[in-house]
Amino acid sequence: MDTWLELFSAVSELIPFLSEKKRAEKEHTEKTLQALNEAYYATEAYFAGLEEGEEPSRQKQYEVAHKWDDLSHMIYRYNPTLASRLSLKSRFWRENCAWSEEQKQQANIGLDQVRRDGRLILIPRHRKG
Repeated sequence: MDTWLELFSAVSELIPFLSEKKRAEKEHTEKTLQALNEAYYATEAYFAGLEEGEEPSRQKQYEVAHKWDDLSHMIYRYNPTLASRLSLKSRFWRENCAWSEEQKQQANIGLDQVRRDGRLILIPRHRKG
């Protein structure tokens, strides 16, 4: 009888821990999705500014690079391969966007492509959480 009581007690103590772990995971997924959106829209805004006649800005390029780098660290736990691609995307921005089309294609860092891939990984986790 004591064994059942001990088992019940142990399970009862475990439930709050599991709930907290699930909450923390959902929160991390939400923050990672938000970081993905921020990096995407910062990139879009930079290119929109260039189309409107703004001069290239190293400061803005570094800001965009920082967003992609932060995202690469956040998404690593879900997909190390995508994290590596996002790190390369950050490097592209740090290097003054000077890569050739071939280099960008080989690195697989197209803006819409990395956003799609990130969403395919994160949205199901967010819904599940």
